[in-house]
Amino acid sequence: MASVETDTSETLASWGFRITVKPDELIVKRDVTAYDPRRRRKRALILSFGIALTCVLLVESFALMWRGTTGAWDLAFTFFWAACPLIWALRVLYPMVIDLQCTGESIRLTHMRWGKAKLTRSFAKEDIRRIQYIAAEPLFSPASLGFIAKGKKITCLTGLKCIEAQRILDELQRMGFDVVRNPAMPVMIQMEQSFRKG
Repeated sequence: MASVETDTSETLASWGFRITVKPDELIVKRDVTAYDPRRRRKRALILSFGIALTCVLLVESFALMWRGTTGAWDLAFTFFWAACPLIWALRVLYPMVIDLQCTGESIRLTHMRWGKAKLTRSFAKEDIRRIQYIAAEPLFSPASLGFIAKGKKITCLTGLKCIEAQRILDELQRMGFDVVRNPAMPVMIQMEQSFRKG
């Protein structure tokens, strides 16, 4: 009697990421449909703020131009600064996305911009050390997953939350990668769980 192969994959869509776990593969991709409703509101607020502030600055720029109180270079500089809030909002909401695909032999990172692959990098398992969750530093850098490959620091999965990071690290460790656990992770996970329940 022929054996029937069953699908043992598992997919979790949560907080901006889609995690697919298979016996011999782990795939983590940015998924804009997997945002929590509260996070969607926050993203809409950031975009609205960027548009509103840019509009206010543009109106002021046109007023200065109408009064003739600025030169051509001053006007160009003013328009540039007027566009900065909107540019900042778009960079925050739509950063360069780096998806992760891992097998027992390697990790492959695909740099995505506007849904298109721009660059793919692969790292052999023996070249990878100290895979870990890097907690966010407010106003400086968002949370991410990081590791060292051939002496270089590599980061991916920007915006990753600690609960999803824990699942990813568990799978990477199961596949035999060098995983470093952050001692503060249990506390971060408890806080994140409380936030999601509240």
